[in-house]
Amino acid sequence: MIQFENQLDPSRRRVDKKLTHDVLPRGSNNYKAFINNWREELSDKNKIGDVHVLPTPPDNEQLSRFIHVKYTCYSKGEKHKCVGKFKRQDLYFVGVRNGLGKQWFSLEGSEIDIGNSESIGLNVSHGSLVGGCYRSLDEVVTNQNELVNAIIFFSTLTKEKLIGLKNQAARHCLVLIIMYCEAARSNSIRDDVAENWSGHDMFEKKKLIMDDDPGTWKTSIIHHWMKMSDLCEEVQAC
Repeated sequence: MIQFENQLDPSRRRVDKKLTHDVLPRGSNNYKAFINNWREELSDKNKIGDVHVLPTPPDNEQLSRFIHVKYTCYSKGEKHKCVGKFKRQDLYFVGVRNGLGKQWFSLEGSEIDIGNSESIGLNVSHGSLVGGCYRSLDEVVTNQNELVNAIIFFSTLTKEKLIGLKNQAARHCLVLIIMYCEAARSNSIRDDVAENWSGHDMFEKKKLIMDDDPGTWKTSIIHHWMKMSDLCEEVQAC
């Protein structure tokens, strides 16, 4: 079994001049390798059968810039279909669309309406996936370190290891990121907008433990961390 221990040291942060926010602990090239590996994986649609660029780009954006991922959340026993919007070039998580599909919400700014129960605006700043998860630890409930370390774990995979995992690494890392973003709400947003949307109590009580065999991850992660039914099977083309 692989258990992700706390590797994060708030004092060991660096600011990327281009991204203007934290990315990974100092002295690491993991972020660059992580992005390069993702680009290689996502360039071959045959290898990533469940992650595709949306055929019709929203808001007149260039087709190649974004990846869209469907997933399902549960709120008070009801299913809510959501779409994650990822900037393909550097895999920014730039926003989400609410369950009714009416509007895109950025991760910060006035577009997030706390009083609107249909909003699923996130309490994660606009920025790189790894950096955003790492930096937003101060804004979330405790016991989130295991999930962030899991994302960092994916960033440290060698090219050979990533190829060995085939599409599992990319797909499950997307799931981890979605799960993290869903959990990374402040209590006020959770209570006022999306109470019980992401099973917060489960996030506070459980730890992330994954087996070496990716085939066991769905049970190990999803059942322990999220009230989502077969999320790995629901990550699909829009």
